[in-house]
Amino acid sequence: DGTVSFREMPNVMQADYIKKGLDDVVREGTDPVTGKLSPDAAFASQIAKDLRGAVSDAVPEYRTALETAADPLSRQEAIRTGSTLLSPSVTRDQAELAIKGMTTPEKEALAQGIRSHIDDVMANVTRTATDDDTAAREALKAVKDLSSRSSRDKLELALGKDAADALMSEVDRVAKSFNLRANVATNSRTYGRQAMDQRVGEMTAPGPVTKLM
Repeated sequence: DGTVSFREMPNVMQADYIKKGLDDVVREGTDPVTGKLSPDAAFASQIAKDLRGAVSDAVPEYRTALETAADPLSRQEAIRTGSTLLSPSVTRDQAELAIKGMTTPEKEALAQGIRSHIDDVMANVTRTATDDDTAAREALKAVKDLSSRSSRDKLELALGKDAADALMSEVDRVAKSFNLRANVATNSRTYGRQAMDQRVGEMTAPGPVTKLM
């Protein structure tokens, strides 16, 4: 009948709160051990990213704000994602879904989580390489797992190819170094035991008269 009706759409602040609500759904639906998302969390994650992208396209100032700083919850979530990203239980598809659409500050927080994880692995190797054979082997396996093709692919998604290649070269170098260190330590202990056995044998060996008898 020619009547014009108006409907007020959500403003930027309201849209941002909606996105944060979806982020809460993602956080609650994420397994704390494996990092795997429930179906509802995966759906909410995609919708939140679509909403953020749509608002960013409509309001360039909003995109600028996102690229300038991450809110505390988003930063915390990105660090947590980085700390579990290289776990074998996190697939490359899951990693791509988690990283896609991250802002620059969020990617910086993601890299911080990755660095913390690698640092923990290296610290465990440092402590065990010369102390216990079993622990050293387990720690060295953890370092070698960082060099798997899956880990390399996920690092490329998170850091870019050049940065990922540089990091993996360093991980490979450290793994070889610790492997050599553990082998040398093991051989040194073997040599020490053999030398001690020989010395004890010399001290307790029978004298010439006993041998003759």
